[in-house]
Amino acid sequence: MTLPVRDPVRETLTPVPKDVLEEMLYHDTRKAVAVGGARGTVVWADLWRGLIVCDSVLDEQPELRDVPLPLPERSNRRYLFRKGPPDLLRDVAVSRHKDCIKYVEVELERRGGGGDSGRWKKARWWRRLHQVRWGCSRCEEQGTAIGRCLKKITAGLREALKLADNEELKSTEKEAA
Repeated sequence: MTLPVRDPVRETLTPVPKDVLEEMLYHDTRKAVAVGGARGTVVWADLWRGLIVCDSVLDEQPELRDVPLPLPERSNRRYLFRKGPPDLLRDVAVSRHKDCIKYVEVELERRGGGGDSGRWKKARWWRRLHQVRWGCSRCEEQGTAIGRCLKKITAGLREALKLADNEELKSTEKEAA
């Protein structure tokens, strides 16, 4: 059974260039999350372009909705439509109990000659499952060459995705009101 996505918006935010359109899937699932709930919510994550959310997977006619992710950070945009794993730069977590989506991206800074500067930035985004607006916080780190600090970055990604703290979500709701 083919299910249409209600009000797809990713084409306006991250349109696929015509030269790669034939090679790409509309949605390249890198992660699936069974969120649960009364009607069975499931999220399929394409870490470059967005999430497909089904709030009614147990219904006879389930509906899908498109939740685009924020655009990649400036220096990561060069990877957007290439055949590389986004998992190294981006990740997402979803929690029904906290009613939230958290998304994190690491941006690696390169030197003018293409070498590793040892600097990296982390952007963390959050929103409620049924909210439209994303909140964001950023931090910048100075480290050793990226090859030596990859464990620190990976730990930072996991830490940034923790769903225990909803203070960010509360502040986003206040701004949206």
